[in-house]
Amino acid sequence: MKVLGVNGASSKLYLGVVGDNGPELVDPPALEVGTGGEGGLSLIALRSECDHALARIAPDLVVILDPESNAKLTWKAAMPRLSAETVLVCAATAAGIPVERVTRPFVRSACSFGRSGSLASHAKDRYPDPVGPYWAGKRDLAALAAVSRHGDA
Repeated sequence: MKVLGVNGASSKLYLGVVGDNGPELVDPPALEVGTGGEGGLSLIALRSECDHALARIAPDLVVILDPESNAKLTWKAAMPRLSAETVLVCAATAAGIPVERVTRPFVRSACSFGRSGSLASHAKDRYPDPVGPYWAGKRDLAALAAVSRHGDA
């Protein structure tokens, strides 16, 4: 089984793939919605990137990690992430790939992490060696989201 984990931050979706042997290199490591006045065109371009990434990665499941619950985001700051996640959900659904959202407490529980320490610190303990670019605090959290639903947590 191959699970694609997604950790959104601002306008980027950081990707972490977990297969039967643990985290794998992924290309691309992140997807990003463009900025500017063309808004809709950026979303269409992102949809195309999502389609290509999903075809290359061929996951059995896409798991999106919810943001920190204590995050104090404005609507303007949250909109790029929400838009990018929505586009990815649409692309995965069109490709017949199931999508789930997981909370950070769910990931902690599924991975048998204690309540103390940040999820990023637990990720560093579990995966001390980076698996490609944008790993620490970004793709490592996506990998934890993926492993929480992979069954090998």
